[in-house]
Amino acid sequence: MDVESVALELYGLRPSEFAAARDAYVAKAREAGDKQLAAAIGALRKPTLAAVTAAPPPARGSGQPSPAR
Repeated sequence: MDVESVALELYGLRPSEFAAARDAYVAKAREAGDKQLAAAIGALRKPTLAAVTAAPPPARGSGQPSPAR
């Protein structure tokens, strides 16, 4: 688990699901003893409604951004 892969997953969720999922990842990182990763994940901010509706969802697994709509 790294902050980049967690961020991709979190920012692909609905905004209403973001905080609970982020908190679960923070707890998982803390349980693993990785305080630095827990802090980095905890610093990820819930996207605004404008950002969610204006941007396409992040590409999963390709390492490339999604094509513009």
